[in-house]
Amino acid sequence: KRLVISVENEEPLSSCHKGKLRSPPVAPISASVAVKVLDTNDAPEFQPPILVFQKEEGVKPGTRLGKYSAVDPDVVPNKIKYKLVHDPAEWVTVDENSAVVTAMKELDRESPYVNNSVYSIIVHAIDDGIPPQTGTGTILLVLSDINDHMPTLVKRSLDVCDKTGLTPLIIKAEDNDSHPYAGPFTFKLADDSKSIKQNWRLGKSFGDSVELFMLRNLPRGKYLVPF
Repeated sequence: KRLVISVENEEPLSSCHKGKLRSPPVAPISASVAVKVLDTNDAPEFQPPILVFQKEEGVKPGTRLGKYSAVDPDVVPNKIKYKLVHDPAEWVTVDENSAVVTAMKELDRESPYVNNSVYSIIVHAIDDGIPPQTGTGTILLVLSDINDHMPTLVKRSLDVCDKTGLTPLIIKAEDNDSHPYAGPFTFKLADDSKSIKQNWRLGKSFGDSVELFMLRNLPRGKYLVPF
């Protein structure tokens, strides 16, 4: 680029001639300067900085999840390599050249590394400039639920006094799946034999729990009530 610089006095030029003050017009002095602007190496930029992949849990190893690439803002783009830097469950791989993201393990929404159905992955894009620069991008893997867990009882054993009465035991259940694959539950006694029917009866169901009544006094001991 070419830059033009002009120079002139702060105060107008003046002189005295035969007792009179004169201010002759003076053109400003200018000079042209050639300026060479050098490009510095800028970090690659992921577009967008945060990318969302929505997948169903249970995705099998080897499944392509998507692609997350960066661009180099420099005038002459540098070559970019990709590196996976945050993948706590070791679920995915990122191809260092193509930025393709592939599942390495089966995805599980109930994993302790998943927060509110979201699994976070961080990727670096590293260029080959001098010096090399690094850009950072984040993938949010949003996992939808499938019905892959059975309901279980919250407590597998309860204590009861050795007398019948109107106060029932409360049997609670839980399911690690989310809606609509969790509660409300349907409770049934898994054994309809005479010995079970004579001693136990289900009462009102509350969706995640049910009443269990002991119908007669039983000798002290442990009793199996199958659900």
